[in-house]
Amino acid sequence: MEKQAYLSALGISTWKRRPLGPIPTILSDHPAELVNQPLVSSVLALLGYDESQCQFTDKPRKQDLVLWDLRKVAIPKKAGVIYSAPFASLLSHSEAKQMLWRNIWQAKESVK
Repeated sequence: MEKQAYLSALGISTWKRRPLGPIPTILSDHPAELVNQPLVSSVLALLGYDESQCQFTDKPRKQDLVLWDLRKVAIPKKAGVIYSAPFASLLSHSEAKQMLWRNIWQAKESVK
């Protein structure tokens, strides 16, 4: 049995080395609900990222590279960040999805 599998079976999480550069970050009021979601994976792929490269959190840190903000709180918009309705709204309202896709294409156009 591998050491990692043994520790996981005991419920012990292992330490992972943190990348040196800014970490691609997705902000949400409920970050755990975003993991392994096809919609989230599709959006990240369009932005050129894989889900495994990103962190999901509710509080940004100064050094993080915020890619997508799904929080309910209205905050000042920053260039290069995609803003959308919270995840539950995206799943249930087509208008929210349409706005998300518009924001993605606008962000991609501004990079060119």
